[in-house]
Amino acid sequence: MAEEVEMTEDIDTFASMFTGPPEGASRNDRRYCSFCGRSNDEVEEMVIGPCVLICADCVEMCADLVRERREAKAQAVQE
Repeated sequence: MAEEVEMTEDIDTFASMFTGPPEGASRNDRRYCSFCGRSNDEVEEMVIGPCVLICADCVEMCADLVRERREAKAQAVQE
């Protein structure tokens, strides 16, 4: 990563490194979520990673899925 962010910096500064178009690209460039296929015109925000894009809705869905699996696993261990 070109920029290094210290842990004490504002989270918005850190998040801005991973959202929006890559350096040199226009906001008008159409990009698609690698998970649901919706374009950047159809979603609020897109997180950009190496060779992958994911919209905020899919991030939330994945976070819910992980949370549910962890809870189910923890409950199974207790039984």
